[in-house]
Order: sequence, then structure tokens, then C-alpha cells
Amino acid sequence: MSMTLYHATTRDAARKINASRCFLCGKRGYAGPAVYFASKAEDAVAHAFNGRPDKRADIVISCSVELGRQREAKKHELTAQPNGFDSVRIKGQSTFAVYDPARINILDFQDVAGNQVTVGLVKRPQSQKLKGMSEECAVKVISEAITSSLGQCLNEADLATLYSKHAGLRELVGGMKSFCSRRPELVWDGNASAKVSLAVSQEHAVSVFIKASKSSPAKTLNATDLASLYSRHAGLCKIVGGMRTFGAKHPELAWDGSSHAHVSLEMTEERAVQVIADAIKSSPKQSLDAADLGVLYSTHEGLRNVVRGMKTFCEKRPELAWDVKTLAHVSLAVSEDHTV
Repeated sequence: MSMTLYHATTRDAARKINASRCFLCGKRGYAGPAVYFASKAEDAVAHAFNGRPDKRADIVISCSVELGRQREAKKHELTAQPNGFDSVRIKGQSTFAVYDPARINILDFQDVAGNQVTVGLVKRPQSQKLKGMSEECAVKVISEAITSSLGQCLNEADLATLYSKHAGLRELVGGMKSFCSRRPELVWDGNASAKVSLAVSQEHAVSVFIKASKSSPAKTLNATDLASLYSRHAGLCKIVGGMRTFGAKHPELAWDGSSHAHVSLEMTEERAVQVIADAIKSSPKQSLDAADLGVLYSTHEGLRNVVRGMKTFCEKRPELAWDVKTLAHVSLAVSEDHTV
């Protein structure tokens, strides 16, 4: 079932929606994260931002919304999209929660003046109105699916699932290879002929290395680890070039000049505290002696240089405690919130 519904928001948010022709689900609401509409423009204004008096809507956006399978629910009865349903109508109100932005077709923008609605502030000419999903919205849908996938890419089966969940996506994309050639945000794997992934930027490459380093038991990446990352992330090897040069340009990463084959997170005081705290928590005795620290220094590049003297380091860091009796044990400082 398709209905004309109204969404009220700020002028700045309306400009962004107008530019992308796509809505994003909010983080909370009467029925969980969704895009919220009302059947009347004045109700959309009254209920905008959950009725908060400190926030005011400036623009009302009228949309044609494909509600799909719908159910009713009381306010705050649901905290997420109910299984098997595409939208929710809030009992006793004209409010609708829509969980898939691809079901929303933007029709018009209206300026709100007090309680009166006047048409025409950012209204698009009829010839510019888009039906169904926009390319920008399609890119967002595909990008989010790639980001949440285990392999950071989508194969034919993944794309088929995506098409079944998002009305109009298949028709807009057409052939994925040609779609990727038009959209610089996406990369088509010409070897596999069945994979699409996000184009790798320098910032994205850094985030890939940071995530991989954090999940590595040794907290570092060797040549084999890097080769695995390159095979899983299309374009990563090309954007990195030489890892030593890449690491030098990004202070978040550290290149091990001795082995010429290890990259890790740059060791800072904050990271040093985290490394030591994690080691203490995983220790059966909940502390580290001189031998434990020796192992820690050998497995974490740059840790010894940052710590220097452990006693002095503990004095600077309230999270850590130095045992003055043994002079060779470090443990976590006990706070009021710490439970033994």
C-alpha cells in the first residue's frame, strides 16, 4: 500500500536529504530506529524530534511511501523492526515508522512558518522529481551491506538478497559492473566477475589496518597478514603502494624497520596503558612481574620506549599501580567501581 505521508525536519537536514534524495533511519523513536512520517503535515511538525520543545522543524517533506506489510503497535512497544513487517503505525496517532528508506519516494519540500505550511521554498520542478530509489540511495544501501559483510564485499548471492530486500534496487542498478563504473565509491572485481566492494581511500586503508591489528593476537601484521588483507580488500594494495612509505605518512601506524615485514598501531601512552591493562586482566594472578613485562615488550613494538621505567610510568598513569614491596609487579589500580 502506497500513501502520501509527511516528514518534518530542520532546514539543514532537508538540504542534505534534497541533495542525496535519500533518507537515513534515525537511531530511536516510537518503534525503534526508522524514518518517521505522519499522515498530516501539522502532525509531522508537532511530533518532529519526538516532540522535544528545544528543537524546531523548519521544513516538511511530502513523500510517497510504500508501506508494505504493516502492523500496529503502541508507543515504545517496539525497539526494532518487527520480523516480517515493513512498517508500523503507532496506535492512537497518525505516525508511521518505515524501516527501509528505499520505500520512500520524495515528492516535495514545504517551508514551515509558525504553524502554517507554505509551499515552495526548495520545491523541485516536476521534471526533476525522481521516482523510486535514487542512485545515491542505492550506493548507500550497497555500501552499508559491504561494510557489514564478513568479507567486506558482496557476491552474486549477497546481491540477490539485497535486491529482494530493497524494492527498486535491481532496476536502478541494472548491471552491477556498469553501475560500479559510474560510481567511484564502488569497485567491481573483474577477476571474480561476481564481487563488488568499496573503493579504498587512504583513510579507509588506515581503518582496515587498524581493525586488523587490533584483532590480531600479536597486535601486529606480518607479510602473510598483509597479503591476506590485500586479497580481501580490492584496491588496498594499489592505494598503499609500499607499506613503509604508507606508514610514514600515517602516524596511526608504525613500521617495524628491523624486520621490514611488520606493521602495527603507533604506540602511544594511551595504547600502552591499554596493552598493559589487557595483559593484567588476562593474567591468572591479575598482575605482571618482570618476566611478564619482558614478554610484553618483545611482542609490542615501541612499548618499552613509551614506558621507559615502569615505576615512573605507573606514577603518571592512575589506571596502573606499582607494587612498592616487590618492585617488580604492576597491576590495575583499584577504584570504587572496581569489584574484587
